[in-house]
Amino acid sequence: MSSNPLREIINGLGEVPIVLAPQFEVNDLAFRMLVRKYNVKLCWTGMVNSHMWAIQPSSRNSYFQTCSQDRPLIIQMSGNDESELIACAKDLQQFAVGIDINCGCTQHIARRGQYGYFMVNNENKRKNVIEMVKNIVASINVPLSIKFRLIDGEDGKPDVDITCKFAKELEDAGVSLISVHGRAKNSNKAGPVDAEAIRKIAESVSIPVMANGGVRTKEEAIEMFKESHAAGVMVGQGLLMNPKAFSDTPEHDPVAISREYLQLWKEYPDPNFFIARRHIFNFFDEIVRVNKPVGDYLKTTHSIEELESFLTDYENGKYKLE
Repeated sequence: MSSNPLREIINGLGEVPIVLAPQFEVNDLAFRMLVRKYNVKLCWTGMVNSHMWAIQPSSRNSYFQTCSQDRPLIIQMSGNDESELIACAKDLQQFAVGIDINCGCTQHIARRGQYGYFMVNNENKRKNVIEMVKNIVASINVPLSIKFRLIDGEDGKPDVDITCKFAKELEDAGVSLISVHGRAKNSNKAGPVDAEAIRKIAESVSIPVMANGGVRTKEEAIEMFKESHAAGVMVGQGLLMNPKAFSDTPEHDPVAISREYLQLWKEYPDPNFFIARRHIFNFFDEIVRVNKPVGDYLKTTHSIEELESFLTDYENGKYKLE
């Protein structure tokens, strides 16, 4: 078996490898640096739109930021134009241990742009993706990975055999790693994750498979790892709510973690302030659900200073429920 650099990295991540899933707009550099402090050493970026990368070169800083400490890093791209994907990958590969293509997103924007899941939702499209993958692999000098979800059959239900066949075709085309979100198209981020389906996919290929979906705690990660036979567990929402979830100190303190994140934001500022605000919302998720004034105020913030003032006010009991 030829050397697979991504397998070697994953094998070095511990007994149950945990990686940060690609998440649109919230995998900013400050957040990646935060989770790296807490036992999540391999991170995916949010998806970089290869078309926007091509047509708006002056805005690239708003799509992608990194630093020398932000390693190992896998950069995810979205798009369906082969030439744009190759050009984007060539620009970004110098910063990454791997390039990833999003073949799993089911959001409206992906449907409209015919990327993500809508690149692979019928046999002809999958054949086109396989040919495109071969050309991308031949054009870049880092490994290529693909993220997708369970693929529906003609009856509109997830078809594990079709998904396994596609995984094997990706491997044969030169892909070095695949990540599988274990839910169907219509499930999005809700409902049970089919660990058994991920296991069948993992057993159908010899490249590493990352299991994705529904994991928020160490215990859930261990269970998914064992049930899916995956090489590791890819976590998104769980880390958004608690970046320390897989560390030796997983207890969640929303004020403390918010301060830590905002300090990193100052070191690695992003052009889009709303990303920072979304992270504070996520850190305070359980509180916002029961304490409406907290959410109402956060919606009005427009600067890091206002977020810091909110944290001080919260600590001082301003939003204490009677």
